[in-house]
Amino acid sequence: MKLQKHKIFSTEKFFIILLIYLTIQAILKSFYSGVEYDDAEQFLLYQDGLKWIYSNAQPPLYNWLQYLFFKIFGLNIFALSLLKHILLFLIFYFSYKVLIELNISKTISILGSSLMFLLPQISWGCELKLSHSVLLLLLSILTIYYLFKLQKDNSLLNYTLIGIIVAFGILSKYSYLLFIVSIFIAIIIDKNSRDIILNRKFILTLFIITIIILPHFFYVYLYFDDIFLKITNKVHQNHTLLFSIKSLTLAILAFLGPLSLVIIWLLKKCKIENKNPNIKFLLLILIINIILIVTLTIFGIFDTFKERWLLPYLFLVPIILVGYVNKECLLKVSKKILNIVYFFMFIMILIFNARFYC
Repeated sequence: MKLQKHKIFSTEKFFIILLIYLTIQAILKSFYSGVEYDDAEQFLLYQDGLKWIYSNAQPPLYNWLQYLFFKIFGLNIFALSLLKHILLFLIFYFSYKVLIELNISKTISILGSSLMFLLPQISWGCELKLSHSVLLLLLSILTIYYLFKLQKDNSLLNYTLIGIIVAFGILSKYSYLLFIVSIFIAIIIDKNSRDIILNRKFILTLFIITIIILPHFFYVYLYFDDIFLKITNKVHQNHTLLFSIKSLTLAILAFLGPLSLVIIWLLKKCKIENKNPNIKFLLLILIINIILIVTLTIFGIFDTFKERWLLPYLFLVPIILVGYVNKECLLKVSKKILNIVYFFMFIMILIFNARFYC
């Protein structure tokens, strides 16, 4: 059976179903009488206008986007919901595009994108509670996408685009910095990627990043004590190392959620094989991320964890999974997996609306 002819994996079909799902969620959420903390915060910050730094100790990019949507669509829940669901659609679309960029078939790329829905922090957290983290996740995926485009075409345009995306990632959420450090270390280690930073055009990338983020970090410098205190109060609460490791382990397991069951099932059913060096490169980034997080935990920088903090690191798991699992075996079980994803979409609609209307 040819991968391209597997009807259930029509690119158009998957993204149409996804678009219908997100549209239903966006419209229904617009009629809710209440909002979560992050969304309520956006109404308050809108009163401050466009600023380089806000009182919530977060970078300003999401606030700017939300400000724009409020200006266009009015100060209402619909404007909140529309922005978030557009970002969610782009998250699934560019996770698909990452796999296409790695020369993986459309069939398997759609499967990899759909598996993102089985991560609770995407199907539940991004939908219901998160704001800045949704934009952070999209920019993390875009970073990977344009990094691979840069490997194929080291044009001035691609070096410019990667600079803009990295700068926007930093302005979306500070945890992006750990993600980009992991990528930089992986590039140094990986001989196939090393030329990216050895090219003189990389100086342009660094210049663009600096110019874009400099005004924000000037204000961070002015209000450093207040911002540092707010951030450390979140990640450091004087717990023991044992508690910290336990917190991290539970956060990882909770983050993977239903996807962990699919991983176990696939590993039992299918062989592991990978001839794609870029999939190994993604695995290297993931491993470095985990090593850095564990190191920061051992040294007491982090001593408590929430699942949403792992978004810019563990989103790589479904992409790496479909890259490593035997493709013929994946095709045989693909219909079951995609039906599970569609079932979860249906359940999410029921749960969200039961939660708000009951």
